Amino acid sequence: MKVIVVGAGIYGMCVAHELVSNGHSVTVLDQYDIPNRLCSSYDHHRLIRYPYGTQTEYAKRVPEAFEAWNRLWASLGRSHFIRTGSLSVGRRNGAWFSASLSGLETLGVPYRNITAPECREKYPWLEIGPNEIAFETAGCGILQAGKILESLDVLLRTKGVVFEAGQRITSFSFDDPSVTTHEGFTYQSDLVVFATGAWHSHLFPSEIQPIKQTYALHKDVPGFAHIENGCPIVMDLADDHGFYFVPASDQFPAKYGNHSARMIGDPTLDREVTREEQQEMRSLLNTRIPDGLGESEKFGSCYYAMTKTETMALVRTGSVYRLYGGSGNSFKFGPLFSQYLADVIDGRLELGRAQRLISGVQ
Repeated sequence: MKVIVVGAGIYGMCVAHELVSNGHSVTVLDQYDIPNRLCSSYDHHRLIRYPYGTQTEYAKRVPEAFEAWNRLWASLGRSHFIRTGSLSVGRRNGAWFSASLSGLETLGVPYRNITAPECREKYPWLEIGPNEIAFETAGCGILQAGKILESLDVLLRTKGVVFEAGQRITSFSFDDPSVTTHEGFTYQSDLVVFATGAWHSHLFPSEIQPIKQTYALHKDVPGFAHIENGCPIVMDLADDHGFYFVPASDQFPAKYGNHSARMIGDPTLDREVTREEQQEMRSLLNTRIPDGLGESEKFGSCYYAMTKTETMALVRTGSVYRLYGGSGNSFKFGPLFSQYLADVIDGRLELGRAQRLISGVQ
């Protein structure tokens, strides 16, 4: 079957990998470079973790996601995963925090509760309030997102996938599957898969909102902020805000941001991090790491594809599939959910079942 995949982020590249491995002829289009360096998938790091709050069905998929990543590492010939463990902090009676603990217990994932005094003793650089507690989990870690996309690019070219960069889609047909670019060129196929991330809003504006996420990178950080010195990922599981911190290594800088931010924007136009946003970021850092991370800060932004339920969706109309949504949680499921879609296309999985799995419904 001849398939066109629109989008060269983690989902477009993983869908292409699954389909070409199953014998299909695949062409990948993107309006920017391939892989797309402006998409949220192209980053130093994305996280894979077990604590998932009230989204228990996604928590249940994490072990399968690890298995899917291991299959991808085998195909790539190397792993781009760094195990760090995680430290989750939250209010004693917080709904998201409590639900995360309940999810770990249901999955049988080991964790260790830490009181505020114990946390201060073990992590003296981290601010934790008197009404907060924390827990550690060992299985979490960092997916080196940019390296993953670059490695997939090399692998897929050797498998015969055709890449067409600089192709912005302006129209398409559901029934006679084809897409037409801004230059007026039409690509015909047997099937089209849209995996366009935050740019999904340009083609299907009612299905997602593109949400701007700002972050800060620090290269020259104090010793405590290094993976090599045992620093874990830190996640604030509060219900009303969301600080996260990723430690540095010899391969990439440290990073922090606010995963609960909800600023709507355009992923093509609104990329600048304003002075006001920068100051908000510094204030956010000060609430958790009062002594800071040094002066070598670099601010950046990316865009998440946010549905109303903050979950992912798989939709088929005619011979066109749309895989979208999920906010910042979607990267970790890239290989797994792409496999689900490929299994639907090849008749190994019923569409409704795949839709429930991808949307986090039991």
